[in-house]
Amino acid sequence: MSMADEPSPILDRTHELLRSLLRTLTAVERLETAAYVVLSLGAAFVGSLAAVLLVPLVQPGHTLPFGGALFDARRGVDAQAVIFAVAMTAFALLRWQAARLGARLVGRYGMRLRQRVHARLIEAPLTSLADVTSAEIANVLTHHVELIVQGFSALQQLLVAGITAAVSLAFAFWVSP
Repeated sequence: MSMADEPSPILDRTHELLRSLLRTLTAVERLETAAYVVLSLGAAFVGSLAAVLLVPLVQPGHTLPFGGALFDARRGVDAQAVIFAVAMTAFALLRWQAARLGARLVGRYGMRLRQRVHARLIEAPLTSLADVTSAEIANVLTHHVELIVQGFSALQQLLVAGITAAVSLAFAFWVSP
């Protein structure tokens, strides 16, 4: 077996960490994460569409080499402005809902993780906590849980950035000659 055929240890570790994260999510949280992805995808699509709809407003009378009635250059500037405003409103609403859902997911995830840590601490035998200072316990309850929650939030942001980049590239390839 050659080196190219062997799985990368970094890639294996990444998959292992993602599977570990997925195991900590409830079924409802997985569904809400899927809804978050769909909202983010919709926002990226509508945002890219709004950017393309801006062209006739910046260059009135300039015909776009694609599309149909939505990009009709014969339509007046007022009509183009209304279409652009509708697209931007849809973009803002989708981004707002995605951000709202993402924040709610991160908040609930952190709260549930803290509850699990507290429950484990309460159930721990006193002899196992005898040599642990209260500062060490507080560190676990705050710092370590916050690191995990921040990682979850960062993964969400990376997911949205990746989706937005993919949609933006798709639109760029669509409009390029």
